[in-house]
Amino acid sequence: MRALKAVFLAVISGLINPTLTATPPLSVPSSPSSDSLVNTSSALQFTINTNVSAPATSPNEYPIDPYQMRVPGTTTSLILSKYGSPIHFEAFLNLVADAQYQLVASVVAARGDGPVPQPTIQWAQGKLRVRISRPLAREDLTWLMLADTLEGLRGFFGVRGWFETEITILDDTAGIVGSGSVQFW
Repeated sequence: MRALKAVFLAVISGLINPTLTATPPLSVPSSPSSDSLVNTSSALQFTINTNVSAPATSPNEYPIDPYQMRVPGTTTSLILSKYGSPIHFEAFLNLVADAQYQLVASVVAARGDGPVPQPTIQWAQGKLRVRISRPLAREDLTWLMLADTLEGLRGFFGVRGWFETEITILDDTAGIVGSGSVQFW
């Protein structure tokens, strides 16, 4: 899977020429739309313009709580827990696709994989929000682990239904590298 990501990065880096400001402030046009990567001191915020008005229908049944899963082909595992209200699956899929595009095309293609310097990263789309935080004293969470987390969430929801949840991110070597949530308000 990592080899496929490397090939993908090579293709993307040849097609997209992002412009970067000095680190840590970052402003990168990530696509022809109005998406942007903006550092707001303590949190990296990604805003995606899509209208979402109400959550989707309730999932048939929630999985066990907590539920641990491996993101296929990676060293990343997720623990999902504290399930909440249903969310729009279309909005979540759009948010994850845009977030992964921003991570891989803008950050990883320009700098390579490395530790996520911001303690909190958040993507928002309408009333839907995905928020990931790393422990303040550690920088074990990398950009590709973050992309793996988003892919794991997409796979989990595709099988189990679409609802709010809390997330713990584990790496085989480093242990717990982050936590977060998927929320609809």
